[in-house]
Amino acid sequence: MAATYATNKAVASNKATIRMKDTGSTFITIGDVTGITHGGFDTAVVDVTHSLSQFNEVLGGRVSVGDITADLNLSPSSTEWTKILANSGKVADFEIHEDGTSSTSAKAAFKALVKSFSWKASGENTVFSGTLTLTVSGPLTYTAGTP
Repeated sequence: MAATYATNKAVASNKATIRMKDTGSTFITIGDVTGITHGGFDTAVVDVTHSLSQFNEVLGGRVSVGDITADLNLSPSSTEWTKILANSGKVADFEIHEDGTSSTSAKAAFKALVKSFSWKASGENTVFSGTLTLTVSGPLTYTAGTP
């Protein structure tokens, strides 16, 4: 089952953000997030049934965190384009903050491959809408927010 994290444009302080590590320990916010979808975790099943087994026996194998897709609005003059494109095909550090970038916000931290990035413009000198797809590499660490 897919998890969807919607943003609330009416309340600016209640808005999910996606951030990418730039240099050192600095993270930059990527665009204006309009939605984030995570397809869910998937565990490989290993069949360990043997000749004395009365029933099928299985163990959990490797866990795949899967893809995270972010729908974004970007300014045509933004430097975020170059940061995303520079990391295409590479694994980088990312964070998703549930409530902006507040230190009290719930946060998911992970490494991910920048799998794809597409965008479109709806007119001249307008905000571009885009989709960033990340394939998570390794675990996803969730930190609960505080009220």
